[in-house]
Amino acid sequence: RANEAFHERLHAAAGNAFLARALETLRAYDRVARLRALGSSPAEPAQALREHASLLAALRRRDPDLAEARMRAHVRR
Repeated sequence: RANEAFHERLHAAAGNAFLARALETLRAYDRVARLRALGSSPAEPAQALREHASLLAALRRRDPDLAEARMRAHVRR
């Protein structure tokens, strides 16, 4: 559940109403994909946590290019 909450907060913080609506529409599919990814290997939850921490660090530095790159890498993996 913490993983979902993290992603939901990022979606809300983006301030993009279109993105929020699109992701809400896809929520059921997105949730299944996340759960499947997190269970794909014993190391996966720790890797996802490291990626989240890395993304948060970029956001705290207010570096949008770095945050975008880290988020893209996270969701593509």
